[in-house]
Amino acid sequence: MLDGKTIIVTGAAQGMGRRHLETCVAQGARVVATDLQDEILREVVDSLGKDAVAVAHDVTDPEGWDRVVATAIDQFGAINGLVNNAAIYFGPASIDQESFETFERTLRVNLFGTWWGIK
Repeated sequence: MLDGKTIIVTGAAQGMGRRHLETCVAQGARVVATDLQDEILREVVDSLGKDAVAVAHDVTDPEGWDRVVATAIDQFGAINGLVNNAAIYFGPASIDQESFETFERTLRVNLFGTWWGIK
């Protein structure tokens, strides 16, 4: 179904991102997998063979996105899709208990990081 397509998957070290990565490779895609958890990501990618490469990446860093795109083009020649999976959640908290730093980081990853990926 994805034979020969190149897909970028963010947040690919664990959970849903890892499942997206594994499913894309199983369906014939070549995948550029990204995550901040570099060691875990590399173990996952190493188990998948030549059709997956790992890039340590913070989705809130525009220059990091440039590296991801360059890796996809250099390794596989194209980009055909994006699984913009990276996200964080610190659990429910009332507004008076939530720190601005946590709120801001959540927005940066879940909103701005997704925007950078689409851009």
